[in-house]
Amino acid sequence: DVGDACALLQQAYDLLGSLLLVVLVQRQQLIDTTLDGHYAYATKLARSTDDFLQSALQQLDYSAKLMAGHMDDLHYLGEEAARLRLQTKSFNSVTVIDQTGYVLATSPETLQIVGKTLKSAGVTEALQAKGPIISQPYMAVTDKFIIFISQPIFAADGQYLGAVGGSIYLKQESMLDLLLGEHFYRDGSYLYVVDQRKRVIYHPED
Repeated sequence: DVGDACALLQQAYDLLGSLLLVVLVQRQQLIDTTLDGHYAYATKLARSTDDFLQSALQQLDYSAKLMAGHMDDLHYLGEEAARLRLQTKSFNSVTVIDQTGYVLATSPETLQIVGKTLKSAGVTEALQAKGPIISQPYMAVTDKFIIFISQPIFAADGQYLGAVGGSIYLKQESMLDLLLGEHFYRDGSYLYVVDQRKRVIYHPED
């Protein structure tokens, strides 16, 4: 009769509503799980990147101490710059400057900046700080989008002699690119990095 039909229809509506609720709950749980997984992965990758940058600073610090007694020996500075760049491949290029920003040595030599005085953001920051720095991303004189990591060079008496710095190209092959580019997920998602000014400084499709 009509009453039974209405009761069955109401049961069907209730069942449909329950099923819809289950689907929505499961969907939200799946989203939450995925977001938690991506957050944990991003956090781990951020720590790995920080470890890489700290290691780069340590390498530069070691070279700065070696260079301190050889600032007049351009051949030695060039050899040490080349060793620093090639030994671990942490940097795309390495530059040694005096206290005015004048380039004493560089690796690779194809940069053709030896004998020039650099006024770039990274060099200016290094000279002003007279201490270890990891610069903000900027466009270098070589038309490369880079970060400049440097350590000061001090004489035995504490006199500031200059700095040794390594450049990491953000939109070309580098150790940082390898670190960020080895993406764990294979679900179509990808990772990109944005600086404090909301500029994309790393993107796998650039």
